[in-house]
Amino acid sequence: MRGRRRAAAALWGLFARPVDAPAERRVRIRAERALSGLSALLAVTTLLWHDWIEVVLRVDPDSGSGALEWAVVGACAVTSVAFAALAHREARKALVPLADR
Repeated sequence: MRGRRRAAAALWGLFARPVDAPAERRVRIRAERALSGLSALLAVTTLLWHDWIEVVLRVDPDSGSGALEWAVVGACAVTSVAFAALAHREARKALVPLADR
């Protein structure tokens, strides 16, 4: 039973909201989560629609090889994971341990 509680507490920690956090920390967490979602959306958009860079910017920087698109996908995926990790770290700092409630 102890292992289940620990797993449930770890899962809850991913989705818990930092209610008692200072306003500055809440804004930072929201901004990091938004940037993570935005970069993930850009990565998925680039995966699904390869030519959006050429259409939007009206240039073909990689001469049709697709190298730029893969670089954008990789950079956005790394950026998304980094912002999600930062938001998670800030949210964990803001949560009050269950024993202190």
